[in-house]
Amino acid sequence: MKTGKRIGKAVICLGLVIVSGILVVNGIRVMGAGKQVLAAKDNICVGTILSKDNMDEYLEEKECKEDIEGVEAKNIMGIDGNIVIKDIRAGDFITMDTLAEDYPPISDLTDPVVVGIRANDPSQFSSGTIRRGDLINVSVIDNMTNECECIARDVFVCGAYSDDGTFVEEEGCATILNILVDAKTEEKINEKIEKGRVRVSRVGSDVY
Repeated sequence: MKTGKRIGKAVICLGLVIVSGILVVNGIRVMGAGKQVLAAKDNICVGTILSKDNMDEYLEEKECKEDIEGVEAKNIMGIDGNIVIKDIRAGDFITMDTLAEDYPPISDLTDPVVVGIRANDPSQFSSGTIRRGDLINVSVIDNMTNECECIARDVFVCGAYSDDGTFVEEEGCATILNILVDAKTEEKINEKIEKGRVRVSRVGSDVY
């Protein structure tokens, strides 16, 4: 008799979940088809901060034609000030795993500036494999002493380019990097690079 009651309760609970439009499968939330969700109007790059002022530029409402496995899309009121931590392509739905409310490599900067650094050889920049959205450590080997000093940690890469300035997205060798740092760190980077050879290492394998 107790088993029957338990089964009855389970059926009721499942029915309530289905009515709400979201079904939990293996611990992952699946959004029901037919819902209006947020989508990208155009490509949105890693590092973009979404705000009330640029919502109309980047986002639009779009009907979800089929179930989407993954996290539920956020509503427009809940993403003001969020930072894009994975590249979002035009037409893609905005999901919680593509955004972060607080992303220290960007949000902790008090006076952010974009700095360009260049390698004479791809080996200086992890064989040219650094890409936009990566976090890197920047070191300099002093020309006089050959001592290596790490001058900036967990630096956000805004863009990666080849020798001729062509943006490198997937394939290709990046020897020029645009990085986002505080103004004080920029001064230190410029001072040290004048006296040595820059070396860059990627931190981890993901953006966030």
